[in-house]
Amino acid sequence: MILFIKHVDIEGPETLGSFFVKQGFELGVVDLHRGQKLPATLDGIDAVISLGGPMNVYEEAEHPFLKDEDVFLKKVLRAKVPFLGICLGAQLLAKA
Repeated sequence: MILFIKHVDIEGPETLGSFFVKQGFELGVVDLHRGQKLPATLDGIDAVISLGGPMNVYEEAEHPFLKDEDVFLKKVLRAKVPFLGICLGAQLLAKA
């Protein structure tokens, strides 16, 4: 399963999601901006893709989910789960 992390409505799996589905992967999407929570474990996750958003990585007071994502990404990195960060997602990777 490829887990996509969304920070705003206008960002989503679209083309990348279609590609992974054609390769036989299941998709998971966590809408952080809608209050959805990241998984507690990495069980069953083959890769993580963190998408873009207009906020900055240091705006944790305005967007508390950024702090949760930082903790989650550190788990992803320690477990060596493949990760792709796009725009904000790349900045979150650098921060983690």
